[in-house]
Amino acid sequence: MKRLSLSPRSLRQLVTLSFLLILLPLLVLAWQAWQSLNMLSAQAEQTNRTTLIDARRSEAMANIALDMERSYRQYCVLDDPTLAKVYQNQRKRYGDMLEAHAGVLPDMALYQQLRQNLHDLAQLECTNSGPKKMAAERLAAFSSANGEMVQATRTVVFSRGQQLQQAIAERGQFFGWQALVLFLVSLAMVLLFTRMIIGPVKGIESMINRLGEGQSLDGEVMFRGPRELRSVGRRIVWLSERLSWLESQRHQFLRHLSHELKTPLASMREGTELLADQVVGRLMRNKKRWSPFSTAAAAICKR
Repeated sequence: MKRLSLSPRSLRQLVTLSFLLILLPLLVLAWQAWQSLNMLSAQAEQTNRTTLIDARRSEAMANIALDMERSYRQYCVLDDPTLAKVYQNQRKRYGDMLEAHAGVLPDMALYQQLRQNLHDLAQLECTNSGPKKMAAERLAAFSSANGEMVQATRTVVFSRGQQLQQAIAERGQFFGWQALVLFLVSLAMVLLFTRMIIGPVKGIESMINRLGEGQSLDGEVMFRGPRELRSVGRRIVWLSERLSWLESQRHQFLRHLSHELKTPLASMREGTELLADQVVGRLMRNKKRWSPFSTAAAAICKR
């Protein structure tokens, strides 16, 4: 069964994989930044919209409370049924707005107090062209509670802005740390893939240097790396083997040539020695002068 290899087989695959893996963390960071930006934008839009609505509603409720008190006092002075109807319409409108504003108030006790004040002011009670003492106290309490309601609404609105700023700051800090981590991951990948590419190249360079120095590359057969670099390594090993074979052929040729030359040179040397010893007869004077040179030349060629 063939073992699966997770490493890239070719140099193109290695370069493509390194590019994708280095680019992937940056794409993830950009995607998360885009999502967070959209989320924060939607949150800011929602905060601004609700803040504007709640602030306007609280101001409108405070104005209606003043109109209710004015209508109450005008009715006590004029005793006009129309003013009583206007007052009841204002009271109903205030009650509807209070129900809508209940979720904004941070303290339910304030909401209950306003509802109780509104209930206590359901009937118009006048005496001597003015509200009765108890009714006047209820109007004062209602006005004070409305002031607290406006202030509480402003506090809630301000806290929303602070929460939004805090969310933006936390998100920015999160992205800062995430960017640092992803940068380190990308740097580690750059170093890893650089080593995966440069390592085999350095191995090939070492093989070429050893080949230039005349050393054998028999131990470099198991070459690791991308397919293209392994192919180059195998060709270098083949070249080394080819050069070794040519060198052995050269030595063999020289040995054969030396063997083929030794026999005639030996015969030549023996002949010159016989002539020098005048075994075959006495040499003439001019031949005797060249005999030592022939003997020396034969000895040198034999060596």
